[in-house]
Amino acid sequence: MKRALGRTLSRWRRARGLTQDDVARRIHSTRSTVANVECGRQVVDRVFWAQCESLLQAGGELIAGYDDYRSLEVRHRQEKADTARQARWAAALDPEAIAEVASCRWPRDSGRSLLSATTLGVFGPGTPADPTAGSDVAPQSPSLHTAGSGAVVAGQLGMVIDGLSDRGGRLQAGDTPNRWLGSTSGGDSDRMEGEVQRRSLLQHALTALAAGVGAPALDAIRTGLAASMSGHEAADIDVAEWEQVGEEYGRAYYTMAPTSLMLHLAADLADLQQTLAVSRGRRQRDLSRVGAQLAAVMAMSLAKAGQFQTARRWWRTCRVAADSCGDPAIRVWVRGQAAVHALYDQRPSRTLALERADEALAISGGRIYPGTAEALGAGAQACALTGDVERAHAYTRLLADAFGKLPDGVTADTGSIYQWPQRRLWHTASYVHSHLGKTEDALRAQEQALALIPDWTPAARAQVHLHAAMCLIRDGHLNDGANHAGQAIAALPRSRRTALVVRLGHAVLDAVPEGQRHRPAVIGLHEVLTASASPDVP
Repeated sequence: MKRALGRTLSRWRRARGLTQDDVARRIHSTRSTVANVECGRQVVDRVFWAQCESLLQAGGELIAGYDDYRSLEVRHRQEKADTARQARWAAALDPEAIAEVASCRWPRDSGRSLLSATTLGVFGPGTPADPTAGSDVAPQSPSLHTAGSGAVVAGQLGMVIDGLSDRGGRLQAGDTPNRWLGSTSGGDSDRMEGEVQRRSLLQHALTALAAGVGAPALDAIRTGLAASMSGHEAADIDVAEWEQVGEEYGRAYYTMAPTSLMLHLAADLADLQQTLAVSRGRRQRDLSRVGAQLAAVMAMSLAKAGQFQTARRWWRTCRVAADSCGDPAIRVWVRGQAAVHALYDQRPSRTLALERADEALAISGGRIYPGTAEALGAGAQACALTGDVERAHAYTRLLADAFGKLPDGVTADTGSIYQWPQRRLWHTASYVHSHLGKTEDALRAQEQALALIPDWTPAARAQVHLHAAMCLIRDGHLNDGANHAGQAIAALPRSRRTALVVRLGHAVLDAVPEGQRHRPAVIGLHEVLTASASPDVP
């Protein structure tokens, strides 16, 4: 299908009497890219096809062909991911709950299921969640979608999690919080009760999040996770399984929309909370490492969704988890990620970014970890934002040196946030040079970055296109720059127009001189940004 799409591009280009050089120059690309696309050797993003469509006036054939190709790829990838995820969750949630999470079609009595937690023994004897807790039938409550029900749901979820934390402290050594409902042979009714409680917690957490009460629900899970760093040992906790869960989310971060990712992540964090509560020693440290990874992915996803205030609290929690595990690699990594994301906060703090970067470098102690590269990149970007050319270049040189010392397993692009492949190096260089106004260096970095960034990370590609738009504007090509930025954002599916992309788009807009913002192209960019902002992003 790639070759067929490339042949279509070639046909329209020839019909308009243009050479590959002509097309490349007019869409701010390169002749080699156009040639590779026409031969089916290279996959490019939707921005490229939108620009070709506009240039060649192909009657929608080019953009429709690309959308068909991408929809097939996305469908295939999503089917594989859903199959793997449902297989992993099959034991933790009943089939109806799994179907509800996948479709986000919630039953009208889902609010009632939350309030009926006491009938499952979640709160323990003598601790009713409501005045009618002693009855066999839970009281009716409004649907989760009715006005005012969000606070009720969030409050109930917090009580559920607090109740489970209390009971977790009373478990005896050898009790097993299995990830599936085990046999009750041997009369272990307490373990069975704990499993029913855990199943209830997972389903309630998912219901509350999908109903749109994400921040209170996530905070309940976050505080429970932070409080679960000590407890009793359980003999057969499967640490390797949890490590695999952490790896899965490292890949899912790039391919899943933030809201969907947080929904799934919250359930596993709630489950991990209970597992941490009955672990100690080496197992606890290993699980705390996974907790730090998952908490960081949650913080990064919240930032993508524009929920920066909630993300800050999750960054604090993931630092606690990382320090609890004692692994310098994960301690450096979470601080490096926090430094980069501080640059996009709604109250952007270059100082905080540099503080986190310096913390990461201090923990590194001269050793090179993936997080070391992340921290050096954050330092370079923070200095570029303040116009500190000398320090920005110093950080960039240190980053290039550190990258050369990373092992091949780290620089290999396996689609995980725990790797630091070469495309990240060029992406950082593109950001730094674009903000410093070093157009020639920036364009070279952008070409390299776009050649390496895969099409399954469309937001990262859009960010590089926004760097290019900033360069065009700084060089006086105001209309071309504004149009390029607008096309880069509009080409993204709405679920991928993250707060990070929107904020960078505003940086492009800010590069336009005040007296030139009346231009139609600039007004159009402003309208695209306004339409793309989430409710949480000003």
